[in-house]
Amino acid sequence: MEALIDFAAVGGAIVLSLGIALSLEWFTLNTLMKMMPVERPVVTVDASDLEESAAGPELAAAAYLERKRAA
Repeated sequence: MEALIDFAAVGGAIVLSLGIALSLEWFTLNTLMKMMPVERPVVTVDASDLEESAAGPELAAAAYLERKRAA
């Protein structure tokens, strides 16, 4: 019976140490990910695109289709 208790104690210690190690690794990884800069997409807008969008979505769509057909 004493050997079974020792076996359970060693098994519990192994499981506990793995749980602590994985928790610390997860916490460290999350902390490092939060510290990393976020990539922001670069959007370029031409003056002609602004004029077309100000004229209305239908005209902007028509101009876009015309440019696609011409290309």
